[in-house]
Amino acid sequence: MSDEDEDKELIIQMQAELKYLKSQSDHNPDREKWIKELTEILKSAQEGGYQSRMAIFKYSFLRTSIPEKKKNRNISEAIEAEDYIDLMNDYHLYVGDASPITEFFSQSFLNTLGQGLESEFEAMDREELIQAALEYAFHTEFLERKNHVLLEKIRFLEDKLSSIKAKRILLAKKKGAGRVKKFQSDTEFATEIYHQLAAELNRAIEPGDFVEYLFRVREGRPVPLFIPKARLTAEEKEQMLVEQNVARDVKARQEWSEARLRKLFMKLSGLNTTRKV
Repeated sequence: MSDEDEDKELIIQMQAELKYLKSQSDHNPDREKWIKELTEILKSAQEGGYQSRMAIFKYSFLRTSIPEKKKNRNISEAIEAEDYIDLMNDYHLYVGDASPITEFFSQSFLNTLGQGLESEFEAMDREELIQAALEYAFHTEFLERKNHVLLEKIRFLEDKLSSIKAKRILLAKKKGAGRVKKFQSDTEFATEIYHQLAAELNRAIEPGDFVEYLFRVREGRPVPLFIPKARLTAEEKEQMLVEQNVARDVKARQEWSEARLRKLFMKLSGLNTTRKV
């Protein structure tokens, strides 16, 4: 779908949303504020040209949901957050108050530019005006062709980035499935050790038996199949990725987590064993 077709679809979407909002009878200050803003955006979008593109971009930005802040994001959520940050940067670059493009289309800038050109052209004779017009025409054509090349390059890079993100999500899902499978295998093994211990005892399982249970699990499978990544401190998270990986390697453990086995022991036995071994 071309940019022009996408713009047309967004304009139709704006019209439908505006019609729906106006059909609501109850008084809602936030909705009335959005109706007013959306009406102005739609008007600019229908005028065509640069202002139309900026209005459509602004609408797309305002309709984009802000990713929920989470302590631990999965890969899809992390990519969604990255996309939102990119969109925020684009918004401020193109239509934000400090945007150089917004300043360029301000009336004061156009007035200053017009006065400068008027003074420059008034001092020229016919041949000089023709030469100046040729130079401006050449420069404009050159910039349009350069802009076309850059837009194609941007489109190519955006497609490539989308492909990379899709591969990241697919790879993360595969890794996630592998981690779940390993975790389940470890749980099944530790559960089997529990039942073996329970069968060997001539009495009911007691909280103190956790020490023996922990020893047997670690002896039977010294290194679990699933080992979660070591957690980093807030300071470590600010470091370069290479330094973060080094910190994780230093912190990484290669044995069963006592807390994990304790939780499973309590679940299987129904007992509360909270004393650390």
